[in-house]
Amino acid sequence: VRTSTLLKQKHRRLLRLQRLFEKEEVMSLGTSSISIQAVKEARKSFRLAALDAAMVFILLANVIFIGLSMDNDERGKWSVWKLFDLAFSAIFFGDLVFHMHLHGFSTFFLGPDRTA
Repeated sequence: VRTSTLLKQKHRRLLRLQRLFEKEEVMSLGTSSISIQAVKEARKSFRLAALDAAMVFILLANVIFIGLSMDNDERGKWSVWKLFDLAFSAIFFGDLVFHMHLHGFSTFFLGPDRTA
């Protein structure tokens, strides 16, 4: 009898959790309440901020490598500097494509931040 009661309690808990995540009901956390959608949006914006911060460091590294490559210019030869230039170009192009995919083509070019 005790085992069947425990199984029923576990089943009810699982059903509650399933409803919570499927319907994105409000989840209580202490005295405040946060919706699942708000948590997902916060995670998404945090990841985008982290990506933007990483791109700033990549941009600064690109500036440094451009300066160093100008000092060690070898005209007409394929050097390590050109490989770095190609790598940075691929990274920046990938970032552009990622943001266009994330926001959508029309929102990326015609959205509210188009003049920023």
